[in-house]
Amino acid sequence: MKDYLPCVKDIRATHKHEDLELTHEPVHPDSLGSWALANIHGHEVMLGDAPDPRYFNACREDEVLAPVEIGDARVQAAARA
Repeated sequence: MKDYLPCVKDIRATHKHEDLELTHEPVHPDSLGSWALANIHGHEVMLGDAPDPRYFNACREDEVLAPVEIGDARVQAAARA
């Protein structure tokens, strides 16, 4: 962890960014804040046939291998809401 500190401002388990909850793993639906448009997470999960539209998977391992711009993620999450 100490090797990353010179590269980042801080390290958090979760982060509230405007109306988005940013996490590594998806939060439990009961833990997702009512204020949150979406939970943007970076962990590949199986959500079944009808995934909850409040979750946005930003994991790029099986897709384009490029980061997702937060503005693009917000637009896509809002379109699902």
